Amino acid sequence: MLFGCLYTDQSDPNAAGIVHQCSAEYDAVLSFDFDPIVGGTQSISRAINANTAKDSTYESPFAAACRSDINGVPGWSPGDDTCATQQHRACYSDLMQHICNIAPVILRDVASDFSGNGGASIEEAAQWFIDNRANCYNHFWAGADQLHQDDYCTAEFDGFYDHPDWTPGASFTIELAGNVIAQVQNFSLEARTAFNDTGVLLPTPPATPTACLGPVDNEGEVPPVSTPGAGAVQTVLASSTPVDVLGPPWLGEQIIGSGAFGVASLLAYSTTGNDIVIEKWAMMHAGPGVVGTSSLSATASAFKLQQVGERMASLSGSYYRIAPGDGLFHLSAVVDGVSDYVVAHNSTRIDYYQASGGIGACPTMVPTCLVSRPFTIEYTDIFGDLWEVDIGSATWIP
Repeated sequence: MLFGCLYTDQSDPNAAGIVHQCSAEYDAVLSFDFDPIVGGTQSISRAINANTAKDSTYESPFAAACRSDINGVPGWSPGDDTCATQQHRACYSDLMQHICNIAPVILRDVASDFSGNGGASIEEAAQWFIDNRANCYNHFWAGADQLHQDDYCTAEFDGFYDHPDWTPGASFTIELAGNVIAQVQNFSLEARTAFNDTGVLLPTPPATPTACLGPVDNEGEVPPVSTPGAGAVQTVLASSTPVDVLGPPWLGEQIIGSGAFGVASLLAYSTTGNDIVIEKWAMMHAGPGVVGTSSLSATASAFKLQQVGERMASLSGSYYRIAPGDGLFHLSAVVDGVSDYVVAHNSTRIDYYQASGGIGACPTMVPTCLVSRPFTIEYTDIFGDLWEVDIGSATWIP
């Protein structure tokens, strides 16, 4: 198969590439006005700041190039600036694609704060931004700045580069008896990006790199939405945790799936009074999973469950508890080579408790571990069908 540069949907369908993890930083801000059902107009602005190398892994990169091996670029060697290479251009393209995922991430998080008070209009806006990611990408990539053909070795790309804001002009309302009772409008997505001084690839591809067929291979990765504070307790998963999927009927048979989250998963939390704050929670696949029926099945080669924003777990008896519906997650997966993500709430409560070292899966060398009990998340797909995902008990080691 031909190896080439794959960073647009118009790439050669007969070409393949290998994954290069991109190393870049970005600041992105989504601003909008919201009129809730109860209360006055609010001007809301949320920012996400990230380093794509620090906030992701080579196996699950937040921004990646799909290209021939960079070691084959004439005159280039590891440590050199990559600004003149097609790998750099592919990295920039994928970075802008992922920045366009930021708006729905933020909107879903804000909508959960206004449940029952006009939040449905923000949910509608989030879906619109998901459906219009291509328009966002075209604005940044082929718009006024012409990023698709710029010379990245010029001085304007030294340090942070400020992109033109994307202001799509959309608005979303909730009406009652012909009157608008809630509205969200005046959207603006700001972005500034910077690549490392000595190159955008970190590290260079491993000896046996992962093959890819284009940018879609990486679209299931969602933007990081929270960074643990300096005082947060950082924990990792003690052992793999089962995950089971129950989907809608298909040709008279229920869709089911199974897999496991592995030890690359992490959870960071802090204590506030009698409660704890789950500052970051990301569960990574332990290996491929399977979903389908007895007559038709698909392989989920990668999947990830990530909490959106911070969530308070309030002390209730012996447990720190997040009530049903108060948790918000992104579930991303690569199924038969196609990747994407959905937004899901917990349909059951999420309970945590402290376990002493030597009890259960908590090792004797630590004083205590945090244990999350089994819980279920659910989401409704674009066809209106309900999916449930059951996550097993997990022990988190500091």
